[in-house]
Amino acid sequence: MKRLATAVILFAAALAAHLVYWRLSNGDYFYPDSATYLVPAQNLAHGLGFVNWLHVPETIRTPGYCVFLMPFASNAAAIVFVQHLLAALLAAVIYLITASWTGSERAAIAAGAMFAFDPAILHYANKVLSETVFAVVFMAICIAAQRLRSARGAVIAGLATGALVLIRPVAILWFLIIAFYLFVSARRQLIAAFVISSFLLPLGWGMRNRIRTSVFTIASVAGTNMLMYRGAGALAIMDDYEFKDALADRQKQLLEEADAMIRRSEHVENRDVLPHAVQARYFSAIGRRVLLQHPVGAFFITLHGIEINLFDSDWEAIWVVSRVPPTILRMTLDGIVYTEFLLAIAGIAVLWRRDRALGGFVALTLLYFIVISAGGESEARFRVPVMPLYAIAAASGLLIFRSGAAPDSR
Repeated sequence: MKRLATAVILFAAALAAHLVYWRLSNGDYFYPDSATYLVPAQNLAHGLGFVNWLHVPETIRTPGYCVFLMPFASNAAAIVFVQHLLAALLAAVIYLITASWTGSERAAIAAGAMFAFDPAILHYANKVLSETVFAVVFMAICIAAQRLRSARGAVIAGLATGALVLIRPVAILWFLIIAFYLFVSARRQLIAAFVISSFLLPLGWGMRNRIRTSVFTIASVAGTNMLMYRGAGALAIMDDYEFKDALADRQKQLLEEADAMIRRSEHVENRDVLPHAVQARYFSAIGRRVLLQHPVGAFFITLHGIEINLFDSDWEAIWVVSRVPPTILRMTLDGIVYTEFLLAIAGIAVLWRRDRALGGFVALTLLYFIVISAGGESEARFRVPVMPLYAIAAASGLLIFRSGAAPDSR
């Protein structure tokens, strides 16, 4: 009962923080990407199918988050309110799970609080973006994976993992880490059911896109990112002037090359007459070629993305709704981010000592999501999807100073 009461208090505190931010944001609910989710969602809600504003099959986005948006129609305030509510609930869940995994009440409270008051969590819950919904489903799968004991549970967890890919395709290979976790935790009989189930929804969606556009793809935005941020980023990071300016120049250069290739190969005057999935096939080919030809640039743009994903505090988001001088605010929030990182490293060691399979799962999962989303497009929001696990790792790091962090019998 005491633990439940603490969870309720933490939920209430988190919700209060989220609602204050929601109120002070003055209706600033949109991001450049928001329309790419809202338009297909509205078309779905009106029975027009999963199509974009031109009423052609949508392949840039996957349908997971759009299905979540459907009941809200065009009510952005309702969307972000529900997202704030989900984030506050997730803070309470993180508290309960950390208490279960570490046996420490203080670490559990710290984990819930880190998530509840994280600037990026507050800011992106206030945007029509998929990160908050992803984080909720992601944490549910982490909990399920840790507790899987039956083939039926493995099938449900596999389907949920496939659904996660349809919320944010960045999770496309995460099933491998879960399967490895099942292997090392002596639940090998569940791996086949889990893996097969995890394929079903992404495979079905890829086949839908193949039928509608002639290209098998989960999300054609991957092709755009490969060209405009990975390929162009690998070139721009080696240029000797401001990265943002260099990136814009390299994007223009590669896009012109892609245009020429598409016109020549597809016999069209304008690439925009083709489905985006077809265009993305050429974007991907050119982007991959650039990365292979410039391995040093590829390494440094990935390193740049990892740095942004881990250490961008997104202090500007809080500054907009705060009266604290920007210099002080930035120093404070940057300091918190760096401290959380050091604690997360220590926390992975603590979890490893208590339960090697679980500690390895946490470490590999965080590494996977931080690295796979690292590129010229990296932002603080790319940390949001895995912040539940990141907060647990960071809070577990507090136990490094206690004798209670001794090895577990497992």
